[in-house]
Amino acid sequence: MSGRPSRGRPQNETLDVAQVVAQQLLEAIPNIVTQVTAGLNANQGSSGGNRGSNERECNYKSFMACKPKEFYGKEGAVGLLKWIDSMESVLHISKCLERNKVEYASCLFQDRALTWWNTLVQTRGRTAAYQLTWEDLKKLLIEEYCPKDELQKLESEFWNHSMVGTQIEKYTVRFHELAKLVPHMVTPEEKRIDRYIWGLAPEIRGMVTSANPTTIQSAVSLANRLTNDVIRMGASAKESSSSKRKPANQGEKKYGGKSGRKQKVSRNFMTSLKSQIINAQEKALCKENLPGETLHGLEERFETKPDGVRYFKDRVWIPRVNNLRDMVLEESHRSKYSIHPGADKIYKDLKEYYWWPGMKKDIALYVGKCLTCSIVKAEHQKPSGLLQQPEIPQWKWEQISMDFVTKLPRTARGHDSIWVIVDRLTKSAHFLPIREDFKMEKLAQIYIDKIETYMYAP
Repeated sequence: MSGRPSRGRPQNETLDVAQVVAQQLLEAIPNIVTQVTAGLNANQGSSGGNRGSNERECNYKSFMACKPKEFYGKEGAVGLLKWIDSMESVLHISKCLERNKVEYASCLFQDRALTWWNTLVQTRGRTAAYQLTWEDLKKLLIEEYCPKDELQKLESEFWNHSMVGTQIEKYTVRFHELAKLVPHMVTPEEKRIDRYIWGLAPEIRGMVTSANPTTIQSAVSLANRLTNDVIRMGASAKESSSSKRKPANQGEKKYGGKSGRKQKVSRNFMTSLKSQIINAQEKALCKENLPGETLHGLEERFETKPDGVRYFKDRVWIPRVNNLRDMVLEESHRSKYSIHPGADKIYKDLKEYYWWPGMKKDIALYVGKCLTCSIVKAEHQKPSGLLQQPEIPQWKWEQISMDFVTKLPRTARGHDSIWVIVDRLTKSAHFLPIREDFKMEKLAQIYIDKIETYMYAP
């Protein structure tokens, strides 16, 4: 009996201690929660004013976390411009401050670029070198690693870049790449749009120009849509021609060799512009636009055929509105089938299908304004060779030059011409009044009396 109470004593004491600890924790938890909340509020209040600046700041570790590319100085002009483009993206993403951009970017220089940077630091001083702005550093890099000949190659490639066949995607991608490398050639936006349209295929260039896109995205979208339409039209034309196959040389026999191909192109081009021609004809026949067409009553002789197009003597009438005439002339003069023919050749090809007042004159003016035709001129003269130094006279009046000025009003003494005699050494000139009907003997006597006397005068 006496052993049982001794076993229960330690268990009761443990329960009492646990109850005391639990009670103390319940009393202390509210105070702890209050202190932690107050501390968090204090930290938020002290850092709230500097939150925006802390978000913009960037250290070297966060800069390198963006994995910027190193520059070795061997990449050439294209590599440097691509590195600058990627570096500006890294500086923007890492939110690097302006005062740290040059310092962080210079840490990526290796090999030749590092040697160039160390030389610049020694020349200008470390403080002055790191105080350069990012724009100043770009200018120095371009001057050092972008020779003028490489930039000229890029500019020449960009200027001659054009669409090949129906490869619109390849043309657009390369256009954007070159535009990034030579941004001065596509600034402002209107210049970028004009250059993009200029390189398109002739079949769609005029239609994109007439749409007058205001953004490069709209120009690209329209060019892609028109190219797909041309591809579909070509596929349908092939299917229809396969069902009605003609002899291979029938077109050449009818139109005389290679000119048959050009006339086929003219027909296909007219088919692609059929809706635009109909709309332009309707617009040109309005009262406000009709005087500008200078038809002088010829509109009454137009014939509207089942296709909805107005013809004049079986030729399509091309009105002045919507720049349709320029589109037709550009297709016939600058397409890959034409190769810049002369005005007479273009008129001979176009008059079979098209007509408008003053057509021959407009064609001559258009060809005369073509820059390619004015630059590329065939040389028909024999090479002149090097210039020859004329013999220098040793004494005055040893060598002379002369000329006659005729058809002048007759003087009181009957003179109607002037004989000009010049000494080649002293450039001394004599102007002798004569008559146009003087014989050689008379001229010789005048020369002896006037020039010989002057030569030997004391």
